Amino acid sequence: MILEVEKLSKIYKSGRGVKEITFKLKEGEILSILGPNGAGKTTILKCIVGLRKADSGIVNLDGDFSYLPEEKRLYRWAKVSQMIEITKSYVDIDDEKALKILNDLRISLSEKVANLSHGQATSLYLALTLSQKADLYILDEPTWGLDPLSRSYILERVKEIPFEGKAVLYTSHITEEVEKTSDRVIIIKDGRVIESGYIDDIKEKYVAIKAKKGEKVEGYLYRDTSEEKIYVVEKDKVPRDFEPASFSMIVESLMRDVRS
Repeated sequence: MILEVEKLSKIYKSGRGVKEITFKLKEGEILSILGPNGAGKTTILKCIVGLRKADSGIVNLDGDFSYLPEEKRLYRWAKVSQMIEITKSYVDIDDEKALKILNDLRISLSEKVANLSHGQATSLYLALTLSQKADLYILDEPTWGLDPLSRSYILERVKEIPFEGKAVLYTSHITEEVEKTSDRVIIIKDGRVIESGYIDDIKEKYVAIKAKKGEKVEGYLYRDTSEEKIYVVEKDKVPRDFEPASFSMIVESLMRDVRS
């Protein structure tokens, strides 16, 4: 195991935070934390890397990590080439890998950070993060603000990491993105885990059924039309015909948590 988190809790004065988060991450695996904005994803990562002090719980991290924060701040006065040199002064990075990512994303080494678009600045931060020599890559909303082509490119680079014997802890609020990249997922809402496991197992666990108005169903409401309601329910609790439920259907229904 590269990372073990046990009953991690961090509550802010506002009352928001995370409560008793538990999971493990091993080599060669991508684990995503999926949840809406404000669910507590960033808080979990900051507690793991030491930027926040947990109220309770245990974090065991075995190895070096590379961290992409939620706020991708860089030195605006520096050129892209200078940002590489600055980064090399305090962490070990693979120059060739960083330069290849930047070249593939068409970011000039001579350009100043201040002149980069939001997406380009994020891509630069990603190039610096993904080229670091680490055992665990902790990525907080890595594709936010990227155009579709850049997003697809970065996701392919992330999917390559496990083949190097490394691990990835990844946060996102984009269900389709998580399904494409991850082995396992933790779904959180309001600071608590509402479902977790291998994505294929979760898709196998839940199915969709249609119910007439007024009919009681033990499940999570997905759609409410003028004629019927569509629910996502656990397969072993279905007494009737059902249809497969997509991963996005399952996640949306669980997060809404509207039950019959």
